[in-house]
Amino acid sequence: NASPIAPILMANGSTTICEDQSVQLHTSNASGNIWFRNGVVITGVTGSSYRANSSGTYTVESSNAAGCVSGTSQPVVVTVNALPVVAAINGISTICEGANAQLSNSATGGVWSSSNNSIIRIDGSGMIQGVAPGSATISYSVVNASGCTTTVTKLITVTALPSKPTITANGATSFCLPGTVVLNSSAVNGNQWYRDGVLIAGANSISFEATRTGTYSLVVTQNGCSSAESDVISVTGNATPAAPILKAKGS
Repeated sequence: NASPIAPILMANGSTTICEDQSVQLHTSNASGNIWFRNGVVITGVTGSSYRANSSGTYTVESSNAAGCVSGTSQPVVVTVNALPVVAAINGISTICEGANAQLSNSATGGVWSSSNNSIIRIDGSGMIQGVAPGSATISYSVVNASGCTTTVTKLITVTALPSKPTITANGATSFCLPGTVVLNSSAVNGNQWYRDGVLIAGANSISFEATRTGTYSLVVTQNGCSSAESDVISVTGNATPAAPILKAKGS
């Protein structure tokens, strides 16, 4: 019985690939093929194509119904290059709206990108800015000398700022000492009161009783993010005249 003609082995694409890729090899014979890698039979593969993802020298032989085996095809050499080793992205997972933060990676020479620049922007150094509430994926991609790419990602959430609070006074803000006026915040919680721009220690309630002259304001902090400072409200404590001395003339 005549032996089959040695099949022709070809590759669909480049035979130099990266670890996360493969190349399809195909032969001129539709069936009865025997595939080899580095001279060792690839078990269970008899079709006309094979997807190679390991380095090596690939060949193929064909057999016919009579059991005759062809000569060996010309080899196709597949080279698989390693991917860059890239660590996880270092840095925060949440950021306040309008805030900036630095991300980093131990692998140098990579490129930073954001999946949604309307939520998070990032520059070439890894500095991010929270633009609007929501979540976006930050990517860092490194390409090695072989042209292989590794990309690592980090999901970051932008937290909305609390609304700018307002202050209302329960009564006149100009009074005679030792009078007081109660100031109220529009925010139920997260308040911090200030007098003349200086933090008032322990003044964290929705209301604050002002007993001293000054300009009062507050900032609201919720979910780790602080609001814009409220408009100030001026309080004036006026000195009370000393009590007069009453004297009698005569008996």
